[in-house]
Amino acid sequence: MFFINLIGVIDGELKNTPSISAFNGIAFNPQKVKLGNLFIGKKEEIGKALANGAYGIVSTEFDITDNEIAWIKVKDLKETKDRLLRYYIVRNSIKIVYLNSIEKEILEYIQECNKNIFFVDNKNIEENIIRYNNLKDKDKILTIFTNQKFFQKLDFKETFIKKQELK
Repeated sequence: MFFINLIGVIDGELKNTPSISAFNGIAFNPQKVKLGNLFIGKKEEIGKALANGAYGIVSTEFDITDNEIAWIKVKDLKETKDRLLRYYIVRNSIKIVYLNSIEKEILEYIQECNKNIFFVDNKNIEENIIRYNNLKDKDKILTIFTNQKFFQKLDFKETFIKKQELK
């Protein structure tokens, strides 16, 4: 993804003019950054991310130490992750549904381990952003939200599969 596109998605502010224009993956853990990745995290983690080859840094605060890479400032890391999650779901036309806790338990019971069903709540955002970024077969993915407030916050009116009401 190009940094200029990312800035619009996450409502960030590019703080320099980098020579690098794009990144090839996302990491939230500085230990897992690979050459060419975008790192999203806290100021104290940036040094390790840079040492591992980050092409871009997204954080709420930082000191620019390398003008070759992109430095993007955001107001809130949690909001940034939410925006990125929503972007990947919409961009990939991923089918989504909200299930309450009982419905989720039933599905988990009857569903064999299926790698194409992603359960999303507000605790595993980073894991799912990375999964969506690396998708190959987009047509066979179903995302199931289990946290109603988080689901409503992301506002998926155009992609939501409506459930039939039980009578």
